[in-house]
Amino acid sequence: MAKWSMGLCFWLNRRKMFAAQMAYLEKNLIKSPPFCQICEDESLNLEEYTVSEVTLTDPLAPLANRSLKETRLQDCGILVLSIERNGHMTHVPRGSEMIVPGDKLLIYGRQAQIKKYAGQAM
Repeated sequence: MAKWSMGLCFWLNRRKMFAAQMAYLEKNLIKSPPFCQICEDESLNLEEYTVSEVTLTDPLAPLANRSLKETRLQDCGILVLSIERNGHMTHVPRGSEMIVPGDKLLIYGRQAQIKKYAGQAM
């Protein structure tokens, strides 16, 4: 068990969230038939992936007071989709965005990798 306290909440209904995201993409982003064919490809195998919300609570945690680039989360296959701080949401944060205690990170990646990294490094 890591010595850093972390609030980790896995979203229980991944399929519903994925369906909502796909509906948004279809409505707003998908304009050409070739892209639609790629989306329908069965080789995507999204069962292993999840979107999770992680709250950084410990000011001494390895992620605290570091930029996204410095955390190297992407090297672990974890993408930060958004950061919520004091009620303000930053979507698709840049590498220069700092992570501070109290931040809620919405992250995407392989379930096993998120569990492993959240338990050890956050």
